[in-house]
Amino acid sequence: MKTMKKTTKHFMGLMCLTGFMLTSCTPRIVTHIYNERAPLPVDSVHIFLPGERVPSTAVVVGDVAVKDRGTTTKCNYDYVVQLGKETTAKHGGNALQIAEHRLPSYKSTCHQIFGNMLYMTPEEMYSTMTDTLSFLASDDTFGAQVVYTERRPNPKNVIKLSVGPSRITSKVYSPYGKVHKKMGLDVMLNYEHIGYRNFGFGFTTAFNRTTYGGMSDQTFFYVGPDFVISHVTTKNWRWDVGIGMGYTTYSETGGGSGGGFGALTRLGVEYVLGNHFALGVDWNMMRRTFSAPKDFHLEKNERYGFDSMSLTAGMRFYF
Repeated sequence: MKTMKKTTKHFMGLMCLTGFMLTSCTPRIVTHIYNERAPLPVDSVHIFLPGERVPSTAVVVGDVAVKDRGTTTKCNYDYVVQLGKETTAKHGGNALQIAEHRLPSYKSTCHQIFGNMLYMTPEEMYSTMTDTLSFLASDDTFGAQVVYTERRPNPKNVIKLSVGPSRITSKVYSPYGKVHKKMGLDVMLNYEHIGYRNFGFGFTTAFNRTTYGGMSDQTFFYVGPDFVISHVTTKNWRWDVGIGMGYTTYSETGGGSGGGFGALTRLGVEYVLGNHFALGVDWNMMRRTFSAPKDFHLEKNERYGFDSMSLTAGMRFYF
C-alpha cells in the first residue's frame, strides 16, 4: 500500500510539472468581458486588421490581449491570432478587431496582439464586407500586396568557426627600435547559447600568429567565457555582441613565453542560409596583459601586453 501511494504521488507530481511546462511555453491571454454571449464556432470569427473600418453598431463583447509570458516559445503571428479568435468565439464574439500588433524585438521574441472582441449581426457583417470590397475596387492600389517581413527566431545554440587577418594595435618595441609590421592571422572558435530575452552566454578560443617583418614571430592563445546579446533583425539577418574575459598565453619563436589575462570584445553579423547554417563576419578586439620580465623598464601608464583587432569570417552552425 505504501508503494502504491508513493507511485501515485510521483505520478501526480509529474503531471503537475508537465502541465506547468506546457502552459509556461504558450502565450498569456488577458481578457476583460463586458457583454458575455453564448459561445460561437471559431470559424465564424472575422479578423479586422489595424486601420480597417468596423461598424459603430457592433457590440463590444470585451477586450483581449495575447502577450508574451516571458517563457513563451510558440508565439508566431498565425498562432497568436488563432488564440485571439478562439478566445473571441468562447465569449460569444464573431469578430476580432486587432488594434495593435507588436512585432518581435529585443524586448520580446514573440508576436503580441491587443484588440476588441465584437459581435455583429449577419446584416452588419455583410455590409462591412460589401463596403470593404467597394473601397478596394475604387482604390488605385487595388491588387497591391502588403509585404510582411517575418523574423526568424533566435537559434538556441550557435557554433562559429572563423578565420581572418589581424593587426597588433599597441606599440611594439624591439632592441632595434619601434616595430611597424605587425600583421597576423586569427583563427577563432566560438560557442553561444541564447536564452531568455536574447541574452546568453558563450565560450571562445582564439589562436593568433603575428609576424614582425623578419623579426621573431609571436603566437598567442586565448580561452574564456563570454556574455552574449543576440538579435534577429529580419528573416535572414542576425547580429550578436560578445564580451569576455579569460586566460591568454604568448610565445616567441626561439624566445620567451608567458601567460596572463585577456579581455575580448566582438561584434558579429550573419546571413542565414538555412535552418542550421549561416555565413558571418566578426569584428574582434583583444587586450592581452602579461607580467613584465625582470629588469624590464616600463614608462608611467605603460603595461606589458598586446592589443589587437581582427576581422574574421566563416561558417555558423545552428542547433
